[in-house]
Amino acid sequence: MKKRVVVDTNVVLSGFLSSKGPPAKILDAWMRQQFTPFLSSELKQEYFSVLEYSHIKQRLGSRYTKAYETLTLIVEMAKFVNIKNPKIHLFSDTDDDILAEIARRGKAHYIISGDKAVLNVKTYKNIKIVSATEFLEILS
Repeated sequence: MKKRVVVDTNVVLSGFLSSKGPPAKILDAWMRQQFTPFLSSELKQEYFSVLEYSHIKQRLGSRYTKAYETLTLIVEMAKFVNIKNPKIHLFSDTDDDILAEIARRGKAHYIISGDKAVLNVKTYKNIKIVSATEFLEILS
């Protein structure tokens, strides 16, 4: 059975900014459909919004178009959950609570994040909160 996963924006962005390293390998695994990703329309919007930040576009340079196309592709592979009234207050940054809400509603096994405050929670119900490196070990 494929792992059901929510990928934090910082992992997606890091994967585009550096073609080496665990976040890039997470994006590659997503492209190869090695896990089942879950999103909400809000998280999808956040993915695209951060890609549009001027400093991010500048860092990506000529790789921006490929990053945008890849993001469009991987988002289409995801399963979407609808979040009308988020009820979870788990993380110190309430903007991150959407990750737990998507995971709960999608019955995800994992949340992958690079945010220390999110990673410090470690688990929510039966959902493990792991780094990109940890998830790659689980996948292998």
